[in-house]
Order: sequence, then C-alpha cells, then structure tokens
Amino acid sequence: MTVPVHPFFVHFPVALLLASWLFDLCGRLTGRESFRQAGFYSLALGVVGGVLAVFSGLRAADRVANRAIETMSSERAQEVLDAIAAHQTAALVALGMFVILLIWRIRANNALTPRAFNSYLALGALAAIVLLNAGLLGGQMAHGRREPNGDRPAEVIGPARDGGPDPGGPGEMVLP
Repeated sequence: MTVPVHPFFVHFPVALLLASWLFDLCGRLTGRESFRQAGFYSLALGVVGGVLAVFSGLRAADRVANRAIETMSSERAQEVLDAIAAHQTAALVALGMFVILLIWRIRANNALTPRAFNSYLALGALAAIVLLNAGLLGGQMAHGRREPNGDRPAEVIGPARDGGPDPGGPGEMVLP
C-alpha cells in the first residue's frame, strides 16, 4: 500500500503563506521591520513547502485518477477528474502568485516602497484567497461535502481499511 504523503506536506506551507501575509500586514500597519522580516522568511519557507506539496499532490492525483478510471462509470470518473483539476488549478495559481511575491521581494532586496508594499499586500491578499479556495476544494475531496441536514453522501476513492469504505480515512478521497 502506498502511504499518502500529500496531507503531510500541504498544511505547513498553507500556514506559512497565510502567516506571511498577516506578518506583512502587521508590519505595514505598525511600521515594525521585524514583522516584515517574519513575513519574508515565512513566504520563502512557504514557497519551498508549497513546491513539495504540489509535487506530492500531483503524485496523489495520478493515483486517485487511475483508480477512478478503473473502478467507476465514465461519468463518475469524469466528476472525480474534474474535482482534481479544479483543486490542482487553484493550487498551482496560488503557488505561482506566491512565487511572484517572493521574487518581487528578493528583487527589491526586501525593501519595497510604501506604495509598492500596498500593491504587494493586495496581490498577497488575492493569493491568500486563491490558496484558501484550493484548500477548500482539497478538503472537500478528502473529507466529503456535507448536505444541509448534515448527511454526507460519499463515494470513497483510495485504500480502504478492513476491506470496506472508511470515508475520510487516511489517504482516501471522499466525493459526493
């Protein structure tokens, strides 16, 4: 059985990238350089972690997609492939935006003018929204969507323990 590593790699960069924007915002509001430095280093570490998360996610997506194609109707398999594609697209766009922010900071020697820093924060806010959307889409695949009454119609893709479905278990993808 393959151990799913994507869940191990994804949370740390998400936290770092979101914290980076919050540190930078605090630095802008308070004028304290220490917040901006914390934002820069959080951004750099978050981008490195994000690259690992993307590569592990691409590997996991291939495995899940192949299993969906092998075990599901073509219509249902296409739904799985569409869910994976939406998550991947959002994650890649978010990572690309954060890479642009990191390059911008490096090229400016981490010393942006106040006006440039405002633009930087605006792009960072947009990147954070895209990242949160990617996380939402990934979470819906990993843990399933809930109906308004709390029921969770689910189909499990991935290794099931005890020979039966275990929605939300490690390494499984749950889709409505």
